[in-house]
Amino acid sequence: MPSRAIPQLFLRRDCQVSLAPLRALRYSVRTQCPFTVAEKGEAVTMGLVERYVERERWRRRLQLEMAPAQDPEPLVRFGRSALPRARGGRRRWLAGLGVIAALAAERADATTLHVVQPGETLSQIATRYGVSVPDLARANELSNPDRILVGAVLRIPASLLVSERVHRVRPGERLTSIAQRYGVSVESIRQANRLPDPDRILVGQMLVIPSVPETAMDTSASSSARRYVVQPGDTLSALAVRFGVPLSTLVKANGITDPDRLLAGQTLVIPRRELGAGVLLAGVPAYRQSLPLSCESAAVSMVTAYWGKPVSEWVFIENLPSHPNPHRGFRGNMSGTFGGTDDYGVYAEPFIPILERYGFRAQAVYARGDVSVLREELSLGRPVVVWMTNLASVQPRLIGEADGERFILVPQEHAFVVYGYDEERVYVVDPGDGQYRSFGWEDFLRSWGYFDGMLLRILPAPWG
Repeated sequence: MPSRAIPQLFLRRDCQVSLAPLRALRYSVRTQCPFTVAEKGEAVTMGLVERYVERERWRRRLQLEMAPAQDPEPLVRFGRSALPRARGGRRRWLAGLGVIAALAAERADATTLHVVQPGETLSQIATRYGVSVPDLARANELSNPDRILVGAVLRIPASLLVSERVHRVRPGERLTSIAQRYGVSVESIRQANRLPDPDRILVGQMLVIPSVPETAMDTSASSSARRYVVQPGDTLSALAVRFGVPLSTLVKANGITDPDRLLAGQTLVIPRRELGAGVLLAGVPAYRQSLPLSCESAAVSMVTAYWGKPVSEWVFIENLPSHPNPHRGFRGNMSGTFGGTDDYGVYAEPFIPILERYGFRAQAVYARGDVSVLREELSLGRPVVVWMTNLASVQPRLIGEADGERFILVPQEHAFVVYGYDEERVYVVDPGDGQYRSFGWEDFLRSWGYFDGMLLRILPAPWG
C-alpha cells in the first residue's frame, strides 16, 4: 500500500495559541485553535504544535509549584514581641500536629517531649537532658541513633532524667574537687564516665555524677545536711535516735503529718547541726542558665539536683506556660533581652505543678521581711530559690495589670539559690554565670524585699 502524504498545516495570522488554565489543557489542541489546512507556505506539523503546548503546560505547572504559600499574620500577645513568621509554614504545621498527638498519647509517668531542631544530634539532646545516648535511643525505638529528623518528637522519660546528675567541668577543677562537692568517690565518677585517666579532664567536659549510695551514708555528726532512703522496718523514732536528731525536728524538716506512717523508699532529709550563728549547706551544685532569661528554671533545677533527683532546666523551659502575669506563667520571651519588664521572667507558683509531676512537693512562700523564715529553711537542710534583682541592684517597684489582676514588676529581676548564711552575709548560687557568691544582709534584704520575700520551697515527695 503506498504511503499517504502527511498533510501540511500552517497557522492563520489571526490565530493565537491559548494559555488557558491547566485543567483546560486536557482537551485537544484542535478545540482550542482550529488550523487552516494548506499545501504551501511556511508550515509546521501538528507534532511541533503539540510539543509547544506541552512545554507551556510544563512551564505553567512549574510556576505554580514554585509560588510561595501566603501565611497569615501571626497573633500579637501581650508582653511578647511579634516575631516574623519564617517560610515552611506547612511543614511546621504538620510538625505541630505531631507534637499535639504525642502530648495526647503521653502516659501519666511524667514524660518530657523534645522537638528536634535543625542541626541537633542525639548526643547533644542527651547531654542537654543529662541522659545517655543508648537510653534515649531505646526509649524512642531509634534503630540508627545517628539519623534523626528535624521536627521529630522525642520522649525523655522521667525515669532517665532523675537517675543521674551532670556536671560541666570549669577551669581549675579536678576530679577530686568535683567528687568532694557531690559527696561521691573519684572512682565512681571515673567508672560512670569511662575515664582512662582520672587526672586528665577537659574544661567544658560533661561528667555524669552517680547517685550516692544511701546505705553508705555517714551517720556521724556532720556540718552538712544528709538524706536517707527509708528501708523496710524503719520507724521515725528509731531514725531520730540513729542520727541524733530530735524527733520533732525530723518531723518538721520533712513535713510529716503522721510520724507513725513511713513508706519504704521514701527520702528523708536529716537536718544538720548548726555551727555557731550560721548555716552552710554542702552539695548544692552550680549551673549556668541556658537562655538569657531562664535563671528561674536553672535555679529550680539546681535544687532538684541537691536532693539527688535532678530535673533538667529544659524540662521547665519547655513546660512553663506563657502569661503576662508572672505569677501564672512566663512573661515575655525567654530568649529576649535581660533587664526590662516586657521580656521578664516567671515567679514561684507556675513551677509547682511541674515539680509535682517529677516527684517533688513545692510551695511558694512570702516572708515579707521575716528573716526567720529563710533561716529556718536552711537550718533544716533545705536550700531555697529566692527572687531578687541582679547583683542586688537598686531598682523601682512597678505595677503590672493583666486580666483584672495587679502584680509587682521589678527591672533586672533575677533568681538565686540560697544555700547558707552567717552573721554578716548570705551565700547564694547565681545561675547567671554559674558562680557561688554572697551578699551582705542589708543588700540582700532590700533586694529580696522588692518581691515581698518570695521563695520557693522544694522537697522530695514521699511518693517520688
